[in-house]
Amino acid sequence: MAGRPGRRLWPVMQGVEMQGLMRLVVTGSLVASLGACTTWDRAELGKMSTTGGPFAEALLANYLEEGDSERAQFDWLNAAHFYNKAQAVSAGKTVLPDEVASRDLSAAKADELGKARARLLTALDGNGRTGEPRAGALAQAKFDCWLEQEAEGFQKADIDACKNDFEAAMRVLQFKPAAAAAAAAPAPAAPAPVAGKYSIYFDFASSDLTAAAKAEIKKIAADFKTAKPKTVQLIGHADTVGSAKKNQALGLDRAQTVASALIAEGVGFGAIKSSTKGDTALAVKTKKGTKEAQNRRVEVVFEK
Repeated sequence: MAGRPGRRLWPVMQGVEMQGLMRLVVTGSLVASLGACTTWDRAELGKMSTTGGPFAEALLANYLEEGDSERAQFDWLNAAHFYNKAQAVSAGKTVLPDEVASRDLSAAKADELGKARARLLTALDGNGRTGEPRAGALAQAKFDCWLEQEAEGFQKADIDACKNDFEAAMRVLQFKPAAAAAAAAPAPAAPAPVAGKYSIYFDFASSDLTAAAKAEIKKIAADFKTAKPKTVQLIGHADTVGSAKKNQALGLDRAQTVASALIAEGVGFGAIKSSTKGDTALAVKTKKGTKEAQNRRVEVVFEK
């Protein structure tokens, strides 16, 4: 584990002011890693810029944010690691997601994160850096965050937060509008919408967006930019065909599909909250095992 900025190795540092950091007696790779950060002055770090385009700009901002998070927890080595990556982006260098082998992980976690990194690089090397630069940069920074938190291994909430943010950004990178189905059944007529409340409907047993759903998402995104709500709640639903467990998962899949499409339309990533009610909150009451178009939906609610 020596030389890997994975686990917190210095509990004696907790509560130590930054001004006193360099007076501490530290050795080996810790000295090298801390010394590599050219400045700990956050105001100076905040002045960094890049001419590398939207992806580099977003990556710089995300790495600074990760560094700030670690610094706030007195994790100096990982703070320096993320600040160093931000400085490399600012210097115009090609900065890739961290190597899985750079952290101390179990075999199972190394395999999981290795596959995630491969997916990320495939998406970035495709059209991720240019077609979806903000999502691409977020996915890369959150992968590094996930990797670092897994190596520490004791903050499950932080692990889950980084992983979930990574996967949400990946859904944007990998989002490909489904080909319009031939002779698709028309979407059911929706009730008159309340301001800031919408419903998006799905075909049976599907989480793919129909043409009508895509049009509604464009309208919702436009309304979002005008209304500027603090939160966009996405609640996924299913009809009563299939098991409750399957319908819970289908409802969440539908909500996440809508989330990806809204982000692609410019809705702020941080504003979206996805959840599922499966077949427990039917718009039209039916018996178990009944197909009902108006129950296969995602409700979209703006909250101030």
